[in-house]
Amino acid sequence: VGTAFAPATSGALGDVWVGCFLKSCNDGQPRDGTPIDVVAVLDTSGSMDCGVAGSGSSTSSRLQLAKEALEALFLSLKPNDRLGIATFTTTGVVLQPLSLVSSINQENLFASVRRLRASGGTTLQAGMEAAVGACRGAEALEGARHKRLIFLTDMGDMQSDQLDHMIASQAEIGLYVSFVGIGIGFNSGLAEQVTKHPGANYFCITRDEELRKVVVDDFAYNFFPIAFNVEVTLQSDAFDLVGVYGTPFDTREEIAQANWHPSVHRFYSADFKEQAKALMLISRRHVDCLPMPAVQSVLSFLSPSVHTVIKVDTVFPSAVGEDGAVEGGLILMRMRPKCSVQTGIVQLRLRYCKQGEQYSSCQNLQVPQEASDPTMEKAIALQRYVEACRNYLNAAETHLDRGAPLSVLEALLAEFNADPAATDAQCPGVREELKKFAEMARKDSLAANPFVGDCGDATH
Repeated sequence: VGTAFAPATSGALGDVWVGCFLKSCNDGQPRDGTPIDVVAVLDTSGSMDCGVAGSGSSTSSRLQLAKEALEALFLSLKPNDRLGIATFTTTGVVLQPLSLVSSINQENLFASVRRLRASGGTTLQAGMEAAVGACRGAEALEGARHKRLIFLTDMGDMQSDQLDHMIASQAEIGLYVSFVGIGIGFNSGLAEQVTKHPGANYFCITRDEELRKVVVDDFAYNFFPIAFNVEVTLQSDAFDLVGVYGTPFDTREEIAQANWHPSVHRFYSADFKEQAKALMLISRRHVDCLPMPAVQSVLSFLSPSVHTVIKVDTVFPSAVGEDGAVEGGLILMRMRPKCSVQTGIVQLRLRYCKQGEQYSSCQNLQVPQEASDPTMEKAIALQRYVEACRNYLNAAETHLDRGAPLSVLEALLAEFNADPAATDAQCPGVREELKKFAEMARKDSLAANPFVGDCGDATH
């Protein structure tokens, strides 16, 4: 956990940023000794004959890249792992039954994979049925085993009414699903829907080299879940939470849910729980019980609100770069003092489930800390850059006044240009990208309102 003061230009003067880094002891570590049963489910529909970024965009088609990744995956698996391969268009076919890697004839397998050609339509459900059939038809082995289906597809199918149910039912027995979406036609809406189930995840491939990295190079991290039902909550009597960044949560929804609610009651202190219990008992002794809104108001007054900062169905380990850096995992929270005093305690609580057992930990953070964390400063700069660009795009899309968001862009660019060497060292390439975006925004703003000059004064 780290903290940093927010510059005055990034929000209200005196805002404090708190950073929560989600890490695990499995980050950068080899996979455990438990073998895995993996069925690769390969889309061979006609659209897979295109390049990753569209027709003619690459020397290799999506299908060719997927076939090369499958061969490399086979060579990287352990002898006691099992591999199966299913293909699908509008129907599914089991190309390679689920078998021990040590028993599969490599030459025959590679020949079968290389003969595959792209044609026909796409029905994800057909691929799912074939893959599940391959698992059910395999011999039951003794001992614990990881189980996973890996779809390699451009996600062109929108008619998948039963797919969601099938993923849920397989997750209940420990057979998890990954979607590797290849190409710009990636159906993110469908992927987000189905990956809400335990153990599921998805990846978007936009460059040729990314497919091998996801399926082979980072295999030990992408397909072995380490925790489920992960939830991080925040509570403070000195600061209000005004923004959360780096999570799927919508900040406005998060703030609206800040008051006490039964779903977050378990995160409150033991003393508070006793007070809540007494209130409920007193309420029930009367004929006219307190309505829930009244209970929420009273309990919210008795104790600082608990904010659910992030809730994740499944957490996977992360790869660690040669410099020790881990991609992602940082959650930024913007805190605003409730009074003129800018110090106080922020409590972060982590709860998760692992191998059927519930775990929790709590950390009290004195805010602010004596020194800012360089990683935090970089994260804040990047967040301000993203937020400034997003706000202008939102204004342009909704035909709102572009003057205010353009002024924010100009102010941020001026701040970055005040010390270009330091900015470029901290966030390489960001200053130049902001410069290009600001120039585009100026032209767009002038085109939208040609009667406004460069200084924002009317010229008529």
